[in-house]
Amino acid sequence: MQGSFRLTLLLLCLLPLQALAANMIELNFQDQDPGTPAYPTRVLVTEGFLRIDNGTDGEDFVLLDRKKNRVYEVTQERREILRIDAEQPALAKPARWQVREDVVSSPNSRTQHVNVYVNEVLCAQVTVVPKLLPDATMALGAYRQALAGMQALTYLASPPELRSDCDLAQHVWEIAREFRHGFPIEQKYHDGRSRRLVDYREKPRQPQLFALPSGYRTLNIKELRAAQTK
Repeated sequence: MQGSFRLTLLLLCLLPLQALAANMIELNFQDQDPGTPAYPTRVLVTEGFLRIDNGTDGEDFVLLDRKKNRVYEVTQERREILRIDAEQPALAKPARWQVREDVVSSPNSRTQHVNVYVNEVLCAQVTVVPKLLPDATMALGAYRQALAGMQALTYLASPPELRSDCDLAQHVWEIAREFRHGFPIEQKYHDGRSRRLVDYREKPRQPQLFALPSGYRTLNIKELRAAQTK
């Protein structure tokens, strides 16, 4: 009941919101991994960038340059920046790859419920609000898509017993299915991970939050992987 009440309050606030050129959108999520306490994740979106952090300005963060289609992971303690350029996945879809979606509109709210199945296994359950925050929706999808090439290599390097078609769907081949019906306010995955939107707001842009720190060592993940295979 309490969870339903929180969702109702959130939906009452889901008014169309577009970031002005001088502003940014702040999205606050509650993320949870299996067997661990939930933790906050903040996402800041402008027309040029997406930043992910824990809500504290001066700590580690991830930055997507939307124009260059490039991701940077900044580690403050080590003074390092890991650069990840978007690449096409270096693997083919499995021979058996059947994907279907069940999309059901909620009769008492603006939400839709999207269930994604791969080979008849339920991989993702996503609650979306159509037409809400379309630019933020695109940015979240672009971030996941920019990492698809790296995720494919991680999949190939994993032991066969740890591989799953649902992982391939979520991280490599079927990313768009979570975002094409609207903004995802709740996501639940086959492995027990989940994400829930807590709130969002439009705020004045803070350009320093979207700038890479100077004087940090920059590492290129593609070059690191190549060196490891030598």
